[in-house]
Amino acid sequence: MEDGTAYFGASGKGGRIEINGTNATITGGGGGNATSGMTITLANLNASEKTEAIKLGAGAFTVLYDGSFTATKATITGNITATSGQIGGWNIGDTNLNSAANGNNKVGLDSSANNWWAIWAGRTTAGSAYDSSADPSKKISGAAPFVVTKDGFLHATNAYISGNISSTSGSIGGWIIDNGYLYSNRGSSTKVVGMAS
Repeated sequence: MEDGTAYFGASGKGGRIEINGTNATITGGGGGNATSGMTITLANLNASEKTEAIKLGAGAFTVLYDGSFTATKATITGNITATSGQIGGWNIGDTNLNSAANGNNKVGLDSSANNWWAIWAGRTTAGSAYDSSADPSKKISGAAPFVVTKDGFLHATNAYISGNISSTSGSIGGWIIDNGYLYSNRGSSTKVVGMAS
């Protein structure tokens, strides 16, 4: 015993139990060297939230008193809840996932009821504003190349769509679609050229 600290041998390879006025720790596996072995702090009377409670090796696995932990090679199964951090190169938010890359490589998903966008790609943000009642080409101000809004509106600047397409309004190739009619207006109220079904 030195300075009120008691040591109890735990193995023939340098492992030991150390108890003093503020700590109770178990070290071992590395000749008593916590850097290469294992340290478990059973109690620390002066512990702060960031004090290590468990540490294996050189910090490959560490648990702090605030409940956070570091595991450099972890496989975790079951339910995982996170509102911040990263996973697979994606930033985690309260209600969204978005790629770490910005600009043309940005991709995002959002489930918040407070935001109008649901999916976007090709720009750092989906857009600055959304007006569901505006002309389709003007619904999204500063729109990313690809945006899907929560009310189902799709904005795609370079799209190839195959299969059945159904529309009762809008325009295609300069022709106006009007529920049973396809016509060219040329800036006047007169239907200059048209087809009716």
